[in-house]
Amino acid sequence: MLSDKTVAELDRLVRYTLSECERTRQFVRFSRLSDGTYFSSFRPKADTIPLTCSYFAARMRGDRFCLLDPKHRVIAMHEEGDRRCTVNRLDDRLTRELSEHAADLAEGETYMHAMWKRFYDSVGLDGRDVSQRGYDLRTSWMPKRFWGGLTELDPTLESAMQADIPDPPSA
Repeated sequence: MLSDKTVAELDRLVRYTLSECERTRQFVRFSRLSDGTYFSSFRPKADTIPLTCSYFAARMRGDRFCLLDPKHRVIAMHEEGDRRCTVNRLDDRLTRELSEHAADLAEGETYMHAMWKRFYDSVGLDGRDVSQRGYDLRTSWMPKRFWGGLTELDPTLESAMQADIPDPPSA
């Protein structure tokens, strides 16, 4: 059946969408807001939030969260204890307002981000910067289009790490 052009195109679309769903599950990073809600803004190429929100609902059943896709103007909302998410389409104004609300982090959340970054940096392998071999591995397994939303690659956390996290005791 793959020799049929329609079937082949449908197969390509399914594989592409499944790949984007997997990347959504891998690269969404939630942050706790001041009201206790977990929030993430994520920009997949395909409209994957409605397809993946049940995964997050199962993992975070005891938490309230919002997962926003500003590119496709869709949001998945989950209430504590629910088995499912509510998925809604948004207009441009509401999408902008929700994106701005993401900066209202809970007390200590920047500290948590800085700790996660320090852990990531400590388990990373040397030679993963642009000038060295191995950079291509990071870019193929962690696509650059997601780097802006990854806590572990946030360059603004360098100062928070220096100020907030003490160095581990030496042996």
